[in-house]
This record gives sequence, C-alpha cells and structure tokens, in this order.
Amino acid sequence: MGEITEKTHLSRPAVSHHLRILRDAGVILMRKEGTKNFYYINVRTELGLLRTLVMDIDTFMQNFYQNEGN
Repeated sequence: MGEITEKTHLSRPAVSHHLRILRDAGVILMRKEGTKNFYYINVRTELGLLRTLVMDIDTFMQNFYQNEGN
C-alpha cells in the first residue's frame, strides 16, 4: 500500500478504504506475502466494469483539474 500512497498522494486510510471497495466489488484481488499485500486486477471481472471504472476516474480527474483553477 505504501507505493500506492506515494503515487496517489492519498493517505494510507484513504487508500485502504478505496482498495476495500474495489476488493468488495471484485475488481481487484489481494495476495499476501509475509507482511506485504499485493493487489492486482481480477482478470475474471467483466471488462465492461473495468471500462466504466476507468472512464469514471478519467471524468473525475478532468473535472478535478478544471475546477482546481476556479
């Protein structure tokens, strides 16, 4: 999770919350190795769900950057 927090600039609790939502939705899976957790996309998930997720993130980011200047 540390790498995700570094790349997204979100807090650990925020990343944990988002990962939990994605896991509960079946979009990502987690594998534990010792004290580390590895997250990866569940390839069995319907591609339409992933496509919608990516499009929603893209829309959110566009709106975020447009509103940032206001």
